Amino acid sequence: MKLFHSCKNKWQVSALTLFLTLGTISSAFAQPVSTAARGPMEPKEVEAFADRFFEREDIRQFQAPGAAVVVVRDGKVVLQKGYGYADIAKKTPVDPEKTVFRLGSIAKWVTATAVMQLVEAKKIDLHKDIQNYMGDIPINNAFDEPLTMHHLLTHTTGYDFTEPKLGDINGDLSKVTPLKEYVAKNMPTVIRNPGES
Repeated sequence: MKLFHSCKNKWQVSALTLFLTLGTISSAFAQPVSTAARGPMEPKEVEAFADRFFEREDIRQFQAPGAAVVVVRDGKVVLQKGYGYADIAKKTPVDPEKTVFRLGSIAKWVTATAVMQLVEAKKIDLHKDIQNYMGDIPINNAFDEPLTMHHLLTHTTGYDFTEPKLGDINGDLSKVTPLKEYVAKNMPTVIRNPGES
């Protein structure tokens, strides 16, 4: 599989590597298991699990330069380890405390987790019209079906276009736009009935 060859730079490769790695590891830990087969729990077991993961042929075939793994359990770090290189040319190893990865879509998992914590705290209803949570920012939805948090989490909003425009993403911190202002200016339009596709 030549997935990484389509990536234009090492940022993208690193982000994709991190995404694939965390996705696989988190899904492995997220599986419902009996108490007899809970999976690795102690630091040495977790490290051995992660080491074996990165040694697997199906993972090595991606030829990813490196990844950082942090596993937290009950608010305590169980494993924090770098794998591979932050800079291949210089043979600089990944340092989980210093190597910077572009997060990209991993932010979706963090956001979804935060949303579900708000659901558990009864501060958000997954099936309530999100206009209730948007304050004075209007949702452009001409359909009878309200747009809900469930639609946002399952990518079934019916939005017309959700990608950032060229120039919206840059490294110049002096050009940062407050989130509320950006959302108000760039709110997508619902062009399909929410939940249909």
